[in-house]
Amino acid sequence: VGFRVLSGRCIEQSHYQFSATDAQRLADLQEMIDRTDVDVILCLRGGYGAIRIVDGIDFSPLKRHPKWLIGFS
Repeated sequence: VGFRVLSGRCIEQSHYQFSATDAQRLADLQEMIDRTDVDVILCLRGGYGAIRIVDGIDFSPLKRHPKWLIGFS
């Protein structure tokens, strides 16, 4: 059994020390949270960048379709 891997839109971008602007990264993460065909979200970086967007995340879709949210910092 294999996995199908989807990459976020910001993965190959660069904006200072981040992959993209806060708004772009938030939209990227929110899209993965909202998708029902995604079971695991693996964030390659976190920490300061995650703190900058966490207040804008709508976690309510996770009640309907729970998934793993994994980060590394």
